Amino acid sequence: MAFQSRCEQAADRDFPEILTFAMNVFHVDFPTLLPLIYGKDATSGPQHFVVREDGKVAAAVLNYPYEYKIGESDCTAYGVGTVSVGEGSRGKGYMSDLLASCLCQACEDRAVVSVLGGLRQRYEYYGFARTGNHIQTVHTAYSVRHTIGERPSRYTIRAAVPEDAACMKRIMATQTVFVNRRTEDFWTLTKHGYHEAYLVLEGEEPVGYFISKEDWKDLAEFVLVPGASVDDFLLALMKKTDHCCVPVGPHADTLAERLLAVCEDWHVTMLTHACVLDIPRLFNAFGTLYAGTHRTENGSFVLGVEPHPFFEKIGIAREGVTDGRFRIGTQDGRFFAEPTQADADITLPYLRAMEVAFTGNGRLLRDLPAFARTLFPLPFYFPGIDKV
Repeated sequence: MAFQSRCEQAADRDFPEILTFAMNVFHVDFPTLLPLIYGKDATSGPQHFVVREDGKVAAAVLNYPYEYKIGESDCTAYGVGTVSVGEGSRGKGYMSDLLASCLCQACEDRAVVSVLGGLRQRYEYYGFARTGNHIQTVHTAYSVRHTIGERPSRYTIRAAVPEDAACMKRIMATQTVFVNRRTEDFWTLTKHGYHEAYLVLEGEEPVGYFISKEDWKDLAEFVLVPGASVDDFLLALMKKTDHCCVPVGPHADTLAERLLAVCEDWHVTMLTHACVLDIPRLFNAFGTLYAGTHRTENGSFVLGVEPHPFFEKIGIAREGVTDGRFRIGTQDGRFFAEPTQADADITLPYLRAMEVAFTGNGRLLRDLPAFARTLFPLPFYFPGIDKV
């Protein structure tokens, strides 16, 4: 649905006009940058909302649905992208109407979260908080030689081809958190952002893949099957590059532990702006992952989350779902987050609550009850290559 009458959901026939408009606004070759969304075989026209002036597109936004797997939980998520307003049409509130349409559609589809990339100070107004902690480890030829040695690698790396898409999809599905990409879309998606896909092989057996620019210096996505050797991967990687940055999600503890042990440097970063549309469902999904890998004591606390003003304005604020009071805790190793009418131990504005829950914002975290600090941050992660 579109939030206001001046917004409309686009159709297939509108795709060429939307593409031309977006390319003029951003001065970007979108068919090359995002081939799945805007390439020659793309069918994403109906996944856009547009505003027209005198019959021509004056503003547009993409609202792209995903199947999001979080442990045992199957969730719907939406990626928001190509937020574009023509130069002569700015200041008229079109962006607000378009993003409202995106969030209304996501709620109708019972999505748990909407994600986008962009400027924090621009998108917090619409309910998108900086979330999604993950680690970037930095490896150099020296750090690999010093910690692992100069032995030959058991692995080789080769450029992937379209026929490898089903194999890469199977490798990705061994992870705890992933976007369940369609096999027929997987290959095209790996080309997003001028990237290429590469298979990691032990003999002829694929044990992982990564997606990066041709120089291999900054991996956009990296997946190894459980039990595969991080050391052998790094040894194979350093045959081409002497410096590489490797991402690892907060749910991949074993992988992260080894990468951190042999890296030269590391930092925690956030590449996802998330708008949580179902707090208890998302908290329970990621909390269950947390409790499954960390020893937790029995206990609970009540978190109050104030409604976000934009949610109230567009009519998607729902007590017990997007705001309200939630009892959060663990019992015999089981995590739970559920609406409650009990008094809150601490109440935070919506954006700050999401920052605390998913990034462990230190300044705010210190004000939480002691038990709450043992649970937060929850291990939110959204694969970087899927953001549009």
